[in-house]
Amino acid sequence: MTFGYDFSDTEEYGDFVTLTPGRYIFALTKAEKDTSAAGNAMAVITLRVVAGNAAYVGGTIQQNWLTGGKSAFRFRAMLRALGIDIKDKGKVALEKYYEDEFGARVSLTEGKDKNEAGETIFFHDLNSILPAAQYDDLLDDAEEEDEPEEFEDEEEEETEDDEVDDEDEEGITIEDLDDMDLAALKELAEEWEVSTKPDKGKKKLGVAQMRRRLAEVIEGVEEDEEEDEEEEEEDDEIDTLAEEDLADMSLADLREVAGENDVKLPKPKPGKKLSAVRVRKILVEALFSDEDEDGDEEPF
Repeated sequence: MTFGYDFSDTEEYGDFVTLTPGRYIFALTKAEKDTSAAGNAMAVITLRVVAGNAAYVGGTIQQNWLTGGKSAFRFRAMLRALGIDIKDKGKVALEKYYEDEFGARVSLTEGKDKNEAGETIFFHDLNSILPAAQYDDLLDDAEEEDEPEEFEDEEEEETEDDEVDDEDEEGITIEDLDDMDLAALKELAEEWEVSTKPDKGKKKLGVAQMRRRLAEVIEGVEEDEEEDEEEEEEDDEIDTLAEEDLADMSLADLREVAGENDVKLPKPKPGKKLSAVRVRKILVEALFSDEDEDGDEEPF
């Protein structure tokens, strides 16, 4: 049997869902003007679930929010959560903010009507409407669920030495960052005084951003330690004084060596000065005479 159809004026139903109560992140996908039954200005807001209960991610819900008066608090909270600079009164073109995200806590209100299947209709109530960054732990949970499971054999390959290293707490390595969630990374960032604000042009701070910042700190510390070790080696080389070095030193340098090594120089007689030769001889006797004496010890 052949049927004729005409969908030119048919609206898309979309993947509308009834959420379970909980915390979610939504993306604004559509906003239309309407009027409430009482004749007040109203916005019909269509939202897509970005994070929360994984069973509903990608699903759509719709909200009818008044845009003025005492009951417009949800619409105002959404504008603020989207980062829109609002005043007591004004206008906003919401299409500029399509696909921008915010978070909210969802509860359900049982309606009086039933659908065609005889089921009770429930309405979503959104509260605690805040910037998505306040709910970014939901994104971390989603990332963890997407990560492939490690094979048990790989987990058993951990040696006793690895366990000892963990217990020694010798410091955080870049590899350790991969095992941390966003909450742990933020806590570490606060200890190290690393910024937890989103990168410029980003609206929320992700796990990857936080790990990158902390990795840069760790790499910087490692470079500083290597430089310190090199400087210490250079200092050791410089500090090793040989008898031959004294021959090339001026009187001022010789006096400085005497002071550094606590070698007391005699006071010159009135009208005379200590010569470099005299000071050099005193330093040789004070600093290097033990070596000669060791070689001239008499047998028992």
